[in-house]
This record gives sequence, C-alpha cells and structure tokens, in this order.
Amino acid sequence: LLVVETENANLEWTNPIDLDRSKMNTRIGGAGGQAIIPTSIGGNHAGGATVVFADGTPGFLPADLPPALLEAMITPNGGEPVNPSDYHLPY
Repeated sequence: LLVVETENANLEWTNPIDLDRSKMNTRIGGAGGQAIIPTSIGGNHAGGATVVFADGTPGFLPADLPPALLEAMITPNGGEPVNPSDYHLPY
C-alpha cells in the first residue's frame, strides 16, 4: 500500500504522513483516537477504507479484512501472498 485513508489523525488531508506500524491497529477502521500520527486505516466510507497501491491501482479494503492480510500489504518485500480477490477494486 502506498496511500491510505485515515480518520483518526489530527492533520490536514494534504499533509502526507507515515503510519507507525509498531503502534498501528491492524483492523480497518480500528479505534485509535485523535493523534498527530494516525494509528489505523479507515475513514469516511462505511464498511472499509479506500487505498492506493504502489502501482497506482485504487482499492477498497473491507472492514473485515484479516489483520494478517493487511500486514502483508504494508510490509515491503515481505514475500507474503496477497490475492486481489481479498479486497475490492472499484473498477
């Protein structure tokens, strides 16, 4: 994943910032409270969050996405298998 939406960051949407994986809630839309550094992926869309993959492909991660799959998507060169049928592409 390259770009994700988050609702629990106390910053403007135009201000890019990295998620801290060590403090991240790996559930889509997981609780985290307001913070300078976002603590979860989620936003204003019911049932999940919009994302953009590193190849520019848009996606929608459902709220029930297994935490292990989210971890595979955010781990660079982790070698974990990721099946596109596990997440919804809007097109």
